[in-house]
Amino acid sequence: MGVGGGVQEKLGYYLETNAGYLPGIHCTGAAIGFLSGDQMFIPDWADRWFLGWALRCISDPQRFVPRYWKAGKLVELMIHWKERSPQ
Repeated sequence: MGVGGGVQEKLGYYLETNAGYLPGIHCTGAAIGFLSGDQMFIPDWADRWFLGWALRCISDPQRFVPRYWKAGKLVELMIHWKERSPQ
């Protein structure tokens, strides 16, 4: 089953905790969205320079700026829990 980004993590967590067994769950990020055309095209130069996020913010700021702003909390968590992170 292919589920778009933003939903797949919630669905994966729900299945993991409610399935009654431990299913194999693979979240592929935006890969399926790129193949299906649902995800915004990022030119090679922007991908090479890791600027896809900036192009998304420019193309749809109301959608992507809040999303990336919230993700900033992850940096804080990664720094805080660095010693206990998997190698």
